[in-house]
Amino acid sequence: KELTDKVAALEHNLKWERSLYQYNIGVVYAQAQRYDEAIDAYKKALELNPKSADAHYNLGLLYERVKAQPNQAAWHYRRYLELNPQAEDREEVQQWIDMLTAAVR
Repeated sequence: KELTDKVAALEHNLKWERSLYQYNIGVVYAQAQRYDEAIDAYKKALELNPKSADAHYNLGLLYERVKAQPNQAAWHYRRYLELNPQAEDREEVQQWIDMLTAAVR
């Protein structure tokens, strides 16, 4: 039992670290204007850690400002706010969502 618990803890930590690695690679790709690769990296980060609010936020930015996909952007911004309800930029992000969804109607 103790060994099984240790293995599970190590697997959990490894998954979290891999998610953080993918997130950081996404940041680097975005800064290098390699946007498709950034999107792929953020998606991989979310596969490993679906509760990464920052990955959702950054995907929202890329889908809004680079890919011109307002539905995708709004969806990721919503997930960001759901996962980070105390976000300091909550009102601003909600305004972005409102603007994006109004433009789609």
